[in-house]
Amino acid sequence: MNVIRSVARKILRSRDIRVFVPAVSQKVRDESQTLFFMDGYIFIEYRPGIPYLSLRDTVFFRDVLCNSTRSPNKEPSYSLLTDADLEIMRSGMQEMKRRSFRVGDSIRVMVGSYKNLRGEISVVYDEQSVQVSVSHLSSKRVLIDFPTTYLELEN
Repeated sequence: MNVIRSVARKILRSRDIRVFVPAVSQKVRDESQTLFFMDGYIFIEYRPGIPYLSLRDTVFFRDVLCNSTRSPNKEPSYSLLTDADLEIMRSGMQEMKRRSFRVGDSIRVMVGSYKNLRGEISVVYDEQSVQVSVSHLSSKRVLIDFPTTYLELEN
């Protein structure tokens, strides 16, 4: 996420422009894992005179959201959100981080290569990472570490 922020600031030639990547990064043991709240979206502070469309010319950005009509002065009309709109996303991401699990909870993996895998919490390392026990073929149990943001409680 820091790479994306740095690239955007460099391309836009503005070191102090705010860049918001709606994602949560967590460290599970020695590995960092990222869960995107809105995959593919990056929000950059709007300031008049900054060439945002130049982001399209990089491998890091696919497009810049603009309204279909241009303003009378031929400048693009960007699709803008308020800080209040972004605050809803930020608070949702904080809720994802605060999930609490207990040993014995039945869970389902929501994202990643283990999506829809079901298991049981066997170890709670901290608020951000747990170990899940999964039944494997021939009745063997496999233990896998996950960030808590990847899991949901099963009913």
